[in-house]
Amino acid sequence: MVLAFKKGEDINLAVPMDITEVKNKTENCILGLKKGNYNIVVTNGKESVKFEQNVK
Repeated sequence: MVLAFKKGEDINLAVPMDITEVKNKTENCILGLKKGNYNIVVTNGKESVKFEQNVK
């Protein structure tokens, strides 16, 4: 799962701006996000990675 949250929101409480599911690590992921700064969380249910992304 790939989840996008507005930067500054508590990802444990906030509703994601967009969510998509990918089948494997090499599959492309497209999110429909407006311009702004986001925290992107990639998780498989056991492990998670969070990074920041600026959408221009």
